[in-house]
Amino acid sequence: MKKTNNLKEQNIKNRTHYSGIFGLLAIALAFGGYYGNQRKIKQEIARTQSALKQNETDKNAYIADTSEFDKTSQARHMIDSIEERNDVLFGVALHNYFDRLDKKYTLGKFLSLDQIKNINAVISSHLYKVSKSDDVVYKYAKSYMPINATTPLRAFTDIVDYLYITPIELMPYGVEFDNGVIFQFYNENSQNLFYKYLDDNEFAFISDTMPNFSVPEIGRIRNEFIQNHKKIIELESNIAHDESVRSHRIAKFDAERDSLNRVIQNLKSKLK
Repeated sequence: MKKTNNLKEQNIKNRTHYSGIFGLLAIALAFGGYYGNQRKIKQEIARTQSALKQNETDKNAYIADTSEFDKTSQARHMIDSIEERNDVLFGVALHNYFDRLDKKYTLGKFLSLDQIKNINAVISSHLYKVSKSDDVVYKYAKSYMPINATTPLRAFTDIVDYLYITPIELMPYGVEFDNGVIFQFYNENSQNLFYKYLDDNEFAFISDTMPNFSVPEIGRIRNEFIQNHKKIIELESNIAHDESVRSHRIAKFDAERDSLNRVIQNLKSKLK
């Protein structure tokens, strides 16, 4: 009987002992799992931060790559050269066209000889006040003096504007100016001809960017001008495409950066 009791006591001690060991083991495993998980999170944070740095390095290398900038710069330089060529073409054509208008619209077709004589006196009274040091204005006005029936209407308008002749000084002689440009002629036939003159001046342009090629002088430049214009449009389209591709590529770097930052923040929130 005593032996049996001893065995029971021994079994109880053994169970208590092993129970304690298993408990400690469970706690150890729990702590081990916790710290192991924390370690994995920190490792994952480190890997993500490394990927973030690499993304930034790749982005900076892409931005620093001058090959695309050089390509765009060359295209813009070509556009400038082509535009300059078209400006020269159109400028020469306009000069030739307006030279024809100068021969067509002369002062004698708008004003009488007596009116022109009186206007000459007004212009002369202003011209002597102009300092000869003002070489451009003086020489230009002087080159047309005295004005006569063959003086281009355009030259007459320029002289009045350059010399700041007030409208009231010329109104008695059949013409009224406004801010340096002719406002009207008092003779009805002269005024109707003046409207035709304005129309012919505007006829050189279809729009702000396109000449009127139906004008003979301008029609001669049509083929080269349009070919150049198309080339400019093509180059501008290429530039816009390249800039779009570049912006999209940079946006991808930025999106990757934002995504990696979110991952890092999420991982850090799990660290306790």
